[in-house]
Order: sequence, then C-alpha cells, then structure tokens
Amino acid sequence: MAFSLTQRASNNNDTSSSATLVSSAFTPTANSRLFVFAFAERAAHVVARDWNITNTGGLSFTLQDQSTLYDWNGDANYAANCIGWYADIGGSPTSMTVTVQPDLAGGSLHYISLIVFDVTGYDTGTPFAQASVDNGAELGGGDSESGTLTLGGAPTSGNLVVAMFASSADTGGAFATPSGYTVLTSQNNSGYCHAGVFYHTSTTTAAVACTDLGDTVGNWGGIIFEMTLESGGDLSVSVDTATIDAVVGDISVVPSAASTTLDSLLLQSVLQDLNVSAGVATLSLDTLSLDIAPDNLSVVAGAATLGVDSLLLQSLLGNVSVLAGAASVGTTTLVLDIQAGGITVATGVATIDLDTLSMNIAVDDASIVAGAISQSLESLLLQSAIGNVTISVPANIRLPDKIRLAKTNQIPIHQLQL
Repeated sequence: MAFSLTQRASNNNDTSSSATLVSSAFTPTANSRLFVFAFAERAAHVVARDWNITNTGGLSFTLQDQSTLYDWNGDANYAANCIGWYADIGGSPTSMTVTVQPDLAGGSLHYISLIVFDVTGYDTGTPFAQASVDNGAELGGGDSESGTLTLGGAPTSGNLVVAMFASSADTGGAFATPSGYTVLTSQNNSGYCHAGVFYHTSTTTAAVACTDLGDTVGNWGGIIFEMTLESGGDLSVSVDTATIDAVVGDISVVPSAASTTLDSLLLQSVLQDLNVSAGVATLSLDTLSLDIAPDNLSVVAGAATLGVDSLLLQSLLGNVSVLAGAASVGTTTLVLDIQAGGITVATGVATIDLDTLSMNIAVDDASIVAGAISQSLESLLLQSAIGNVTISVPANIRLPDKIRLAKTNQIPIHQLQL
C-alpha cells in the first residue's frame, strides 16, 4: 500500500480578523485519517489562547499537538501559535465543514489560517511511528526568516513524514519548500497568517527546515509527525534508485504501457512477495539485490522485455522464478545465496540469457527449463546442499559450456539430471 494525501480545505481570513474560521465544504476519503492544522495571530489584544474545533460531520477530533504562543517581534498583542487535530473517517463519509476558534471563552478576534487534509495507506494498528513534535519562535520581522521542525528520532524510509509550518507574515510571501519534500498546500495570501503542509515518504532525516517563512515575519509555529506504512500492503516503485527497507508486504515493480528504469533496486528485511514484471512495455534493472527473508520472488516478462544485468538473491528465499512468457528475459549474472526453496529459470516461447548462474547453500530444487525457443548458460555453478538440479531442454537447445558442481561433506548434492 502506498500513502495518499489529499487536501480537503485551505482557508485564510487574510488581513480581516474574526473570532472563528469555517473551512470550505469537503467530503473526506473513506477510511482515512483526517487532519486539521490551524494557526492564529492575535488582532491587537492579549487574550489567553483557548482553541476549540467543531464540525458538521459528527466527527470526534483528537488533539495532536500545539505549539507555544510566541510574540510578534516583541509585541504580545500579535502573538501566535499553531495547533493540530485528527479524526478517523468511516466507510461512508458525507460532506462537512470544520470550524476553529482560537479563543473559545472570550471570542476575541484573530487572523486565522486553516488547512484540512486526509491520509490513507497508513498502518491502522500503529498509525504514528513516533510522537509528533511542535516548534516555533519569536522572529525579527525580516523577509528571510526560517524555522526547523525535528522529529524525536530518525524516520524510517517508506514511512510518511508530514511537516506543517505557519507564520505571521505581515506582507505575505510564499514558503520555501523544504529540501526533498513535496508541497501538499502552501498558502500565499497578501498578509498576516499563512500556513503550509509538506510531506516526504523516503526520508531518514529527522530535521526539516523551511528556509523562508514569508515576508515581514515576526513569529512562526509548526508541527511534524511520522506515520507508519500499512504492513502487508503493496508498494509500487518507478524511480532511478529504490531502497525499500524494513517490513513490507508485497512489492511490485510493474510498467503498464511505457518504460520503467531502475538503476538499482535494494530490498531489505522481511518481504512477503516481490514481483518484478513487464506487462506491455520494458522494465530495466541494472542491479536487483534482495537481502533477508522474502517469501516468493518473480521476475517475469509478459509481452515485452525485462532486463536484469545482475540479480543477487541472499538469505531465506521461498521460491525464485525467472520466467519469459512471450518475449525475453536477459540476466547477465544470477547469484542465489543461502536457503532458497525452489529456483526456476524457464522460458515459454522466447529467450532467457544467463551468462552466469550461481546457486550457493541449501537450495531444495533447481530447475532450468527451455520451452520452444532458446536458453543459454555460459557458466553454471551449483554449490553446497542442492536438493535436485534439473536441466531440461528440447533437442534444439544448447547446454551450458561449463557445469561446475561443488558440495559440502555434510549435505551432498542429491541428483543432477541432464
């Protein structure tokens, strides 16, 4: 499962103060977690802060975090802070609005910013990977003021990190997008309060800096949090270099009607199923490395071409399949290390080219099978504790130039069939 973030409302009363701010009407995503981020600056008073949130959808919101109230460049009459809430959405959401009020008791006037968004793809058992963190500061009223949000610990790559910044910018101006982050919402109004939400799904860095909070900024506040990727789900990847670490369910790297190129794909730690397949296009992998405990690996060409220059599979594999359907699979080097269940290298009506096939340590069964066209192995190395090795080809198929078998004294190779 991949994360999905959707902005539902972005509202701001600009340079007009009010006691409350009502969001635009929206319908949240079914079975999502809905977040509300608000920021308010006093409008020439020193009334104590007492935030409140209501909604027309019958939701029960939980306070996520709240930053300290900071003066505007030494002036308490324009002090500001931010706050965040969340609520879980059921399977049949309806249209609703959200209303925030910075001062429930007195109803004093404020300049207010409000952003509403929902998230899916998170682990419902452990939604937050770590506690949220707030920050903020009184600033000097400049045009290049900055702020930094820092998680309590380094986030896990693949999890979702959301950084929410807000500031009192008297003459407006846009936020600088934090390095590596994606903008979900970035308000850019003519003056006073504005807010922005940014996110990242592959960072391991705890600190997130906004290097420009707008123009004439006298204070700021923000909240950062990390959400856990849903376990047992699927992850789709289309990047030059993909590193997938820790517990995920199924990983699919699949082009549909175009071309996907992965220079390096590294998969680590407790995978269920990995599918690297070409549908009606081309998938190229210079290096595919798998470490530690995937159940099943499939590298499959459907009606096009799958190219893997180097395929390294290590440690506790269930079944490994390298298959060509109606096209070609090209693997220059295939290395299988340590406790693979079954290994199949097979062609249907096309071509598999393996310059070197190496199988090391505790393979149950290894099958190298050609169907109707060709299969070529320059060198086949089978080492240590192989159960059964079968090389099965029709009369027109060339056998490997060299077949080398090695064994340990403890666990012999049982059978080799040619």
